[in-house]
Amino acid sequence: MRAAAPVIAAHRKLAEKQSSRGHLASIMQGFADPLQVLVALTQSIPTDTWLTRFAMHDGEIQISGLTPSTSSLIDQLARADLFSPPAYAAPTTLDPAYDRERFVLNIRLRPTL
Repeated sequence: MRAAAPVIAAHRKLAEKQSSRGHLASIMQGFADPLQVLVALTQSIPTDTWLTRFAMHDGEIQISGLTPSTSSLIDQLARADLFSPPAYAAPTTLDPAYDRERFVLNIRLRPTL
């Protein structure tokens, strides 16, 4: 029986790792792939808009940057299938150095099926 102890311990360890991996997969299943989010943002944001910050956490993203028109940017982002309509996270201000509006937006990701 002593000779089998290392094999039994290794089997238990493997079973625990597989269980943890399955649990992690079930958690991640409800969230969008970050690369898909970046692709959707890239396709939705006009070329004259510049992002200075991107953060993604628990199904929400926050972007900030400079754009000629924040309201037009919101309209374009709202049309993307992956995003719920964006909301202002801070007041929009005009940046005279770039002649653009400085924005901070919160965007909730739509649940994946």
